[in-house]
Amino acid sequence: MANTAIEIAYSGIRKSIFDGDFPPGFHLREEELAETFEVSRTPVREAMRRLVEEGLVEIRENRRSYVSDVSPQELEDIFDVLSMLESYSVSLAAKRITDEQLEELKGLQDQLESCGEEDESFIRLNSQFHKALHRISGSKRLYDIIVQLVNFPSTCYLKVGVHTENDTANQQHRNIIDALERRDADWAALQMKMHTETVRQEYRQLLNAKTGE
Repeated sequence: MANTAIEIAYSGIRKSIFDGDFPPGFHLREEELAETFEVSRTPVREAMRRLVEEGLVEIRENRRSYVSDVSPQELEDIFDVLSMLESYSVSLAAKRITDEQLEELKGLQDQLESCGEEDESFIRLNSQFHKALHRISGSKRLYDIIVQLVNFPSTCYLKVGVHTENDTANQQHRNIIDALERRDADWAALQMKMHTETVRQEYRQLLNAKTGE
């Protein structure tokens, strides 16, 4: 029953975020959410923890929960870090990847390519792909750092209302997989950096259009 209540709270809050009912910066109050979704505050608290892990909710210094927001400067700062860390992680993965791990990545990419242009599941699967990719690096500390940031595109999506162009992302993912299959660390790192920078540029343009800058 507890797990069911958590799923009700999690699914309800997540849907409300993606539907725009809870926009970026919206203050998420536990007691109100519990009443809205007819559960106790404990499942709401657990649901919020999961949403924080997905990058959809942030806990601010006042210890209150808000739907994640993003500023133009924050976008640049985080993508600077992602550009360095993801490319390094992938270079390690190229040296350590197994055939089984390669097939897992290909399977996730197949699912991504089945998503429609406005399919919200693309965001979720994209996160799974990147996490699986960086897990292969074999460095737990590096993975723990990256996983805190790898969902940042979800925050950008909430802010601008659309995600980056699927076909380009899918092709770049395939380029990364090809480099990994060849066990070419330098080429894999370059392909990852190109992918990160492409996503940065697309969200930069979308965010500037949204904010009028």
